[in-house]
Amino acid sequence: SWQVGQGMKRAGKAGHTTMASRTRPPLVFYTHTLCPYATRVALALREKGLAFDLKHIDLANKPVWYAKEVNKKGLVPALQVVDDDLVVVESLDILKFVEEAFEGAALLPEQGKQREVALEVVNSVAAKVVSGGLRAVAGGDRLWGIGPNPNPAALGRELGALEEILAKSGGPYLCGPDVTLADLATYPFVERFEVALGIGGHSVRDLGSPLVWQWMQDMQARDSCRWAAADPTLLGEAYKKHGCLDFFDYTSYGVWDLHPHNKGLR
Repeated sequence: SWQVGQGMKRAGKAGHTTMASRTRPPLVFYTHTLCPYATRVALALREKGLAFDLKHIDLANKPVWYAKEVNKKGLVPALQVVDDDLVVVESLDILKFVEEAFEGAALLPEQGKQREVALEVVNSVAAKVVSGGLRAVAGGDRLWGIGPNPNPAALGRELGALEEILAKSGGPYLCGPDVTLADLATYPFVERFEVALGIGGHSVRDLGSPLVWQWMQDMQARDSCRWAAADPTLLGEAYKKHGCLDFFDYTSYGVWDLHPHNKGLR
């Protein structure tokens, strides 16, 4: 796994080049545009201002070459550094790698308490929010399923930690005035939980965390999030049709099928 602090901002064939030293995208991003884990990385790449080639992997009909040549588990996301014979997998490891290896907008506070908080969210709090959200949407059915009796309180309990973090930081983002990996690790899931809970008439807005709700609006307004987000109406219809959050693992969807605002883009 990738550990923050390993320090990879160096140019040359043996290292990892920065954007200033390249004339073509240095990265290939293997993704599925509906996967929240992959969305974490998509947001980081966009926020960092990095050029990349996007390769959409059909998870319902995985190409044989992908597991052989890129990620032996056959999962997304994966990030390949062109010419460096390096592929990084697992979304949180990729987030840390992108921050360490490439110049661009800083996605971690340099030092102090806020850096500690950001890494705590990435390494621990985000997973608890994901788990709570999955339980909330499933309502007793299988995780990743969308049950007939959702339990929003399961998510509300975990959002309390984010509410406290936002109160201490002063917002608008989890670690203060600037977006960090903490926001990028958490938002793609909360965004989807809001759509899924909406099927039953529920909303994150009603879970007693007003700062989290405002944070969601601030994240939603960012260029990176607008680009990465599926159309909420189309996503909600897909959730209702398939009855699960991970429908894209079983049914083929094209790169921008639920992202009509990005049609014609790479």
